[in-house]
Amino acid sequence: MDKEKKELARAFSVKDEVEGFLDNLQKLKIEGSIEQDQYVSIKVEYEQRLRTAAVDIEKIRKDLKQRLKDQQGDLKDCKSELGKLEIKHKVGELSQKEYQNATQELRARFEQLEADTEELQGLVAAKSSEEVSQVKGLLEKRQGARQREIASYELELDKVEVKYKVGELSLDEYRSRSKELRTRIRAIQAAVEEVEEPVEEEEPASVDVVVEEPVITVAEVASSPEVAVPAQELEQAEVATPEFVADSGVSFSVKGLLTPWTRIAAMVIGLLLLISVFLPWIGASELLGTGLGTDSTMDISPLITTVGIVGGLVVLGTAFLRTSRTRGKAQIIVGILAFVALLAIVLIGVLPLLDGYARTLMVVEGGLYLYIVAAVMLIINGKLERRHQ
Repeated sequence: MDKEKKELARAFSVKDEVEGFLDNLQKLKIEGSIEQDQYVSIKVEYEQRLRTAAVDIEKIRKDLKQRLKDQQGDLKDCKSELGKLEIKHKVGELSQKEYQNATQELRARFEQLEADTEELQGLVAAKSSEEVSQVKGLLEKRQGARQREIASYELELDKVEVKYKVGELSLDEYRSRSKELRTRIRAIQAAVEEVEEPVEEEEPASVDVVVEEPVITVAEVASSPEVAVPAQELEQAEVATPEFVADSGVSFSVKGLLTPWTRIAAMVIGLLLLISVFLPWIGASELLGTGLGTDSTMDISPLITTVGIVGGLVVLGTAFLRTSRTRGKAQIIVGILAFVALLAIVLIGVLPLLDGYARTLMVVEGGLYLYIVAAVMLIINGKLERRHQ
């Protein structure tokens, strides 16, 4: 839509400019500064340019009106689908979780369509380049409001922490209020992420946003003379929320690292992919002579070795990514790359599996099978990760 918006603004700018030239030309005629034939000649030129600008504006408006009509149809269909799911939820066909999963992507699409529709209506109704530039999408307005709301909750979270440290709030009150504020922040951030990410043909992944929490240690609280909290209670509080804070500012908990189970599965699969490149891939057959030994990927191809090692390390690293959607994408990409690399060395003959005679001279070993299994499992686990709620 940005392209059409710029084109419409440019066409209106040309129209406004030429109309200004005509006004100035008329003033010169009234003042007697130009001859009649000069006035007529230049006026004809300006009027032609004005007609051209008007044609361009009408053409762009026609395209915008068609897009608006299509968007309104899509918006109506989306609203109807949401209504059907709501009825199924009310009659008990869908549980609360099933209903949320089914409507999450639809709601994001509905919001996007609603925003685009309002922006298109504003562009169609615009009468000048200034009005075109003032058209601001509903989505942009909502995002601005959400960011302001997040900022206000984060400020309140800082105040709660200070009140706890000075002793105004008890530990239980601090925990309760902090949890409530963080829950609200996560909910708003989830809505922002749904709108910002492109809609894909898949079930939406669960929002796995981690908001950095203030880490209050036993030593820090105990050193504050204003806070009188039993040592046993403080120890329990610190153990209850084990958390590591890296120098980069990214925080994650032990519990978050070990759940969901797809994270553990990814780490295991990544390790298998890494190991597979060091295991034998092919060996000599009896026809060639079994005493010739076996070859791993290091003997066969630097490409497959690099993909196996780097891919395995990348998959192991995905356990530390915050969102299940991102983890799933990374795992699927590594799995596909692993297959592409394998296909490449087979097609160019580095691994001569397509040559009938060459196959009689060699035996496929376990490393190749393990590599293929790991790549398949990565793609499957990645899809499950992206669907995880």
